[in-house]
Amino acid sequence: MPTVAGTPSPSPEPDSGSANGASGGRPRSRSRSRGWRWLRLALGPGLLVVILSTLEPRALAQAFAGANPMLLVLAYLLPLPPIALRTWRWRVLLGPYARPWRFSELLALYAQSIAAGVVTPGRVGELAKGVMVARRGAPLGAALLCTVIDRMADLGFLAVLAGGALPLVVLAPSRGGLWIWVLAAGTFAAMLLLWWVAASPRGEPLRRRLVLSVEGSAAKPAEAPGATGEPAADPVRGFGRGVALRAALLTVGSWAVTYAGNYCFGLGLGLPLSYLEMAGISAVASLVASLPISIAGAGTRDAAMIAILAGYGIGSAQAVALSMLMLSNVLFAGAVCALAFVVGPLAPQRDG
Repeated sequence: MPTVAGTPSPSPEPDSGSANGASGGRPRSRSRSRGWRWLRLALGPGLLVVILSTLEPRALAQAFAGANPMLLVLAYLLPLPPIALRTWRWRVLLGPYARPWRFSELLALYAQSIAAGVVTPGRVGELAKGVMVARRGAPLGAALLCTVIDRMADLGFLAVLAGGALPLVVLAPSRGGLWIWVLAAGTFAAMLLLWWVAASPRGEPLRRRLVLSVEGSAAKPAEAPGATGEPAADPVRGFGRGVALRAALLTVGSWAVTYAGNYCFGLGLGLPLSYLEMAGISAVASLVASLPISIAGAGTRDAAMIAILAGYGIGSAQAVALSMLMLSNVLFAGAVCALAFVVGPLAPQRDG
């Protein structure tokens, strides 16, 4: 092959492997992306290690030693009934696609997805229940979309409650004042109004864009008929205010019982916190724990609890003890839900 003077002749290897060379950057790019993702998820556990290194082991041990065991047992049991409420909410969101399923089957699928979500980054394992619904005849996009909206209902509730509670749990204990309550009420009302508008027909483009950012295929209207034989509806459009209101009531009920468990943890540790204070603190901590820089909120939840409870005169050791109990409750619920793989159907077959 002729070459220009002074220019080295190209090696045949790059030419013969030009296709591989062009795509060779993609695996490296994917590898770097994967590496950054795992590094990002390690930030939370790394923060937990730093926090634990600053605490006296004796102080942390004393916080656990003085706990009331009966209240701790009750705290572990209370978050289990809300799983049924969340399953009911998912059934409401699925609409006609839930008809081929008994409630007990949906409950088993929901429990399985919780167990999978606990051990997967970003709780992506929770999408598995949507895939299982699709295996009985529902369009995959519709089933996944309903599952994504089910997850967004919890995050939306946390955002609304945490937005109103943040001024109270951060500023009220140390400063007080009517303006803080006005700020909290205004923030709560604004976020509730935003949620209500998002659930209206005007919010359909917003819902579709939001779902596209989570799961692209779930945002597409289903074209094939579902398991019921009816034309498959577009769940993005079908998620109106009536469905949103029922889903919201079930969400509030499930979190109210969950916060009762956290309140029992606080009572068991002897913390001077009311139920409403614990609910607000838990909402803020849960929202921080949802940040994609940790697994199950390890580290991020602890840092948030230390910062918030300092305003109540509660030391770091008791704050970390409470945070650890909350994390252990998440893991305990995941372990209990894993039993659904034994007693519940993993992938029911199509009817007929």
